[in-house]
Amino acid sequence: MRSDPAPPPHARTWLAYLLPGLVGTGVLHVLQHLDASGTTAMIAAVVPGVAASVTVIVGIGRHRPAHGLPWLLLAAGQLSVALGAFAFHLRREEWTPDAGPGLPTVLFLLAYPLTAAAVLMFLRQRGLMWTLADGIDAAIIVVGAGLPLWTMVLSPVMADPHRSAAAVWVAIYPAMDLVLLLMAVRLILGNAARTTAHWLLYAYGTLIFLADTTYALQRILGHGHSHLADLLWLSAPLVLAAAALHPSMTRLDRHAACAPVTGTGRLIIVAATCLAPPCFLYLQHVRGTPVHIPTLAAGCVIVFALMLTRMTLLLQAQRRLALTDALTGLYTRRFLEEVLGRRATTASRAINGLLVVDIDHFKWINDTYGHSVGDAVLQEVADRLRADLRSDDIAVRYGGEEFLVLLHDCDPAHLHELGERIRRSISRAPVPTGGTPVAVTVSIGAAVRRPGQGIAGLIDTADEALYAAKRSGRNRLVMNLPVIG
Repeated sequence: MRSDPAPPPHARTWLAYLLPGLVGTGVLHVLQHLDASGTTAMIAAVVPGVAASVTVIVGIGRHRPAHGLPWLLLAAGQLSVALGAFAFHLRREEWTPDAGPGLPTVLFLLAYPLTAAAVLMFLRQRGLMWTLADGIDAAIIVVGAGLPLWTMVLSPVMADPHRSAAAVWVAIYPAMDLVLLLMAVRLILGNAARTTAHWLLYAYGTLIFLADTTYALQRILGHGHSHLADLLWLSAPLVLAAAALHPSMTRLDRHAACAPVTGTGRLIIVAATCLAPPCFLYLQHVRGTPVHIPTLAAGCVIVFALMLTRMTLLLQAQRRLALTDALTGLYTRRFLEEVLGRRATTASRAINGLLVVDIDHFKWINDTYGHSVGDAVLQEVADRLRADLRSDDIAVRYGGEEFLVLLHDCDPAHLHELGERIRRSISRAPVPTGGTPVAVTVSIGAAVRRPGQGIAGLIDTADEALYAAKRSGRNRLVMNLPVIG
């Protein structure tokens, strides 16, 4: 889903930067392999990152987002990578496979906490907090993406008794990318509108992950230099800079509505990820490469268990949606049909009380003030009603402006007292509507379940009392039995 507004005159600056930059990247990549001195290779490794960092700062100055710090952290992370590449090329002649982590490695690794801090800030500013469903989806995606990484990159390095220090550090980079992916999943799976800047940042992270993984594979398999990894590394800073230049970068930190756990795109991504372990197992079999049966089998079991849990949460969420009124947050008539009957006929409940609460002249309120004010009245009445109930009492929106309250272990005196308290609470002050406050009153019918009486009979008895309250002038409580006490 896209939500970019009409572009201003400079809206295409990002494209003017990205397209020539990609062409220049291809040319630079070719030249660095023709230059035996290594000067072009240093330029290719350093200049795109430095240029991207500067461009991000230019984008912040041009568009002035409400929160510029996350973008500055992304720029700092990219600059750290560029400085690491510069330090590596300066000391390239001194480098050996068994060398420990030097300045280049420290600078490369520094980019990860900087980027992680930026992602966390975007999440916080957009109000995208983690839920159990989010955590399960993230775990499924990370396990699905992590299994190929483990079997092809990390496991061979860890199993090699003669592994060099360089091989270990090379394997660490894609593993750190996977950690960033885990953090970014909440942004990716969000149901809020995604702008061009969103997609460009997703592309930036994907390019870095693919470059690091490709480079690690080539080194571990002993295939020498990876031209594909170079192209991906050179392209990533351009995409980051393009995201900062796009006008929609100002909306990346805006508060977004929480994503529903049933979004179509979200479920497609999660379902596709679930297929990764068995597909990867089959691919290894076809290629005749060593098959990591225990690892992949464990991964399949984990993904299956996570997906089963996810489906359980999905069913629970769907049930809550069916049984909860979206406007008032109260239970629906369907909940009443499923649960009220069970409670009203339970032998342990000596007496059950029922209140039918109906808003007086609600049609006139809708016709006079409009349906938006009518909705505000319904919400406020529901809130005031709920505030007067005990924790185990049940409130139901039974019809348009009619509410039911179910009370267990309730005698007539308590039923009358509660009904009067609700009536006074609703009528004590006008309902704020954003404009003219609206005075609201309710009529209430009360009934106590008689021996052998069913649910339909109980509701009918309370309805008769409600009609009596309406006929008597409204804004009053009428019981089907004499008031006790």
